[in-house]
Amino acid sequence: MGAVSTRVKTFAAAAAAAGLLTGIGACASSSDGAAGAEADGPTVLVQDQRYTPAEITIEPGETVTWIFDDAGTAHDVTSVTESKKDPKLLDSGLLMTGEWSFTFDEPGVYEYFCDAHPEMEGTVTVTE
Repeated sequence: MGAVSTRVKTFAAAAAAAGLLTGIGACASSSDGAAGAEADGPTVLVQDQRYTPAEITIEPGETVTWIFDDAGTAHDVTSVTESKKDPKLLDSGLLMTGEWSFTFDEPGVYEYFCDAHPEMEGTVTVTE
């Protein structure tokens, strides 16, 4: 009985650690993004198969936080690129819940969409 109890405790500890690591990985962003930060700046809600607001205008250096809450449906934030070979500036990875943030330092228009639901589109405009 003691060996089984030890195995169960070991399994539970390993499962908890794996869950923690998975949670950390899901919040990761590019080196320019700020993962898991408090949403002090503009936010975009990812819910009901859309981004709300779909268009947002910010100043250089502001951080946008996407909040994922669509009843268990996974979405992401992915940059529109000229070709699939181009690196993606925005790449949140698929998330069902939680937040993902990115700091926009350069002025410009940044279009994005959901890989899983390409009809979901949004735009961040960074003023000069």
